[in-house]
Amino acid sequence: MLIVHDGRLPGGLGATVLGRLIRRSGQPLRAVHALNREQNAFSFWTKGVENLLALPDAKSAKLVLFDITYYDVDSDFCNNALDRLDGGFAELEVWSNRWPGGYVHSNRQVRIPPDDIVYAHLGRYLNTDEKQLLRYALVAAEVIPTAHLFEDGQHAKALEAWIAEDPSTRWHQLLETNDLAGTLVESREKPSSPSRAREATVHDDSLVDKGFLDIEITPQAAHSELPVIDALCRERNIPRSAIILAWLGPERVLLIRRDTSFEYPAVRWQIENRYADLVPEPIRGRHYGPQDAVYYRVDPTKYERSQLRPHFRNLANQLAIAQSGGRYLPAGLARDIAQIANLVLRSIDLTGEYTDMTPSIEVAAQDLYILLHQSSRTGQWRQTLTIPIHVRDASATAFLYRDNGYNLQKAERLMEGALIGLAQRQLDWLGGAKQPGRLRIDVRHEVPDSRLEFTRDVQSALQKPRMSPISADTKYVSPESLIGRFLDLCDMRKLVCYNESETIGPSVAHALTLLAAARTVQDGKAGARVLDLFSGSGVANRLLSRFGHQVTSVDKYVSAASVEVSSEHGDGLWLRADARRVLDDKEPIIEQTFDIIGLDPPHAELLELLFGGSERDSLVELCAKRADLMVMYQGHSTQLGRLGLVYEGLVAAGWIHVRILQVEEEIIVIAGSRNKADFREFYERAFTSLKTIVQENRLGELDIRTIFKPE
Repeated sequence: MLIVHDGRLPGGLGATVLGRLIRRSGQPLRAVHALNREQNAFSFWTKGVENLLALPDAKSAKLVLFDITYYDVDSDFCNNALDRLDGGFAELEVWSNRWPGGYVHSNRQVRIPPDDIVYAHLGRYLNTDEKQLLRYALVAAEVIPTAHLFEDGQHAKALEAWIAEDPSTRWHQLLETNDLAGTLVESREKPSSPSRAREATVHDDSLVDKGFLDIEITPQAAHSELPVIDALCRERNIPRSAIILAWLGPERVLLIRRDTSFEYPAVRWQIENRYADLVPEPIRGRHYGPQDAVYYRVDPTKYERSQLRPHFRNLANQLAIAQSGGRYLPAGLARDIAQIANLVLRSIDLTGEYTDMTPSIEVAAQDLYILLHQSSRTGQWRQTLTIPIHVRDASATAFLYRDNGYNLQKAERLMEGALIGLAQRQLDWLGGAKQPGRLRIDVRHEVPDSRLEFTRDVQSALQKPRMSPISADTKYVSPESLIGRFLDLCDMRKLVCYNESETIGPSVAHALTLLAAARTVQDGKAGARVLDLFSGSGVANRLLSRFGHQVTSVDKYVSAASVEVSSEHGDGLWLRADARRVLDDKEPIIEQTFDIIGLDPPHAELLELLFGGSERDSLVELCAKRADLMVMYQGHSTQLGRLGLVYEGLVAAGWIHVRILQVEEEIIVIAGSRNKADFREFYERAFTSLKTIVQENRLGELDIRTIFKPE
């Protein structure tokens, strides 16, 4: 394995630790090579690539590029160079502190230090001193707040100066030494170098009035500008909020804020999201650099500095004044959250129509940011993680916003849960970096040129039914599963899909128990009058109709067409209506009584049905006026905790006879009113009938047992 890094502290230390771990794990390591610090990105992607490809035995070696700057100026050229390296070596691996940076255009898997060192399998070989090196790398890269890491910052600067005395020897020493702790102590003993503040000239010291400083750095220091700027800030006691406008030779200009606490919005975020129009038009959008240091290249043959200075001063002034705004996330955290967010989106896209190989709904890691802002309610400053979602067509827009934004709210809740989980990750050794606890989704629509047509398409897509049928093929249901066998018994080939994100049922246990109860009421014959409330999947209607019972199904949202229930199939009546409205005391839709009523309510509405009557009867009380028997789906075995409350609610509603049985992991309630004197005998016969139905229809050896007998 050959590791090549950029020779600077963040990438060099990460590459050094990686090399030490690889060697300790027993894997062969050819070399860890540092580039000349003055070598620019273009020279590596030209001469450097050619030199690497010319190495003997390259075809049998793995090449690791660690923190090599991506050549943003020409991404096609850079990607071609990566492809050549990939073909010239047995394997190519790319690591970047600045990911996604330009590498977002490379369409490659990019690994991120220190996350992929610490949390990958090599992390188990890390020792305390190597962890310290990784912390110095983070401090030097300025990707974590360092205001409270003063000692680490001093040590990192001393280490950098120590390496600079003899780069080749010192990088090799860090890689090979068995006494890393002693080497780090040695690096700190180097005497401090004289201040470099004199290498900068202050053009207009107007910091008190405008919050920015306009400086020019000497040509000799123009490619190592940060130590000069830091020295100037220390000597002049420049506040952390200040913006430094630095002219670096005739071809570059820098806007930088030395905010080691990360209390202020990032310079790059502000320019990209709020003040882009203040950048001179010819170079607008052509910046590069990290969060708080934004560089522009300027062609001196086309633009005089005197022309550009007023524009950049105005921009610097606005950046200094702004208190609220965003900060992009550290690379590792951005990648983790983006991956989680896209997994969430895929999980709610049931059919995969919007999140497949060419997604029309997608989160990009480079867009994630934390918004620093003041609460309008409390006046306190807060942090909100913002997740922009790119939405690329009208159907995808409707998918998120239909039904009062059901899928959008669902995605946000799931992402909030993931964020809470990430916040528990222990990162103290990395400087105490913490994740924000508040999250918002920002939907960004990529509207085509024909805006009117797009708007009409969105309107049309929003009108599609919330409930729609999807084929019950192997993608959603295995033919060998209980539901698969049950659908075959009911001769149903469709599932009900709610908002394209989840299926409705079917509850096999509930439908089978309802059939057993209907058969028992009729002493094994057909003809029971059954009211099927919250019909959802339609299986109860189809199943009971097939066995000759008179079924009336009611569902507020699902249509008969959605579940393919029709008189042509010999199915029962289907009403699209509210269950309470059907049984209303004063103006009911149906006035008849029934032999048995089945309820398969949504989990979250169960207790509302039992206790939500307030000034009028609850639904289960209305049911007690229409039938003496009721079968109700209580939920999964993981929801047993509410059984006691369910029982008390049923008794209070007039269902004084209650039995609860478990079919596999599904919990079903069978209840009788005070008029059902023979309830105990009825239940025993219904229980036996249920087992017989399962056996007769070859549904497998289901575990069916009574779990609750109050009498």
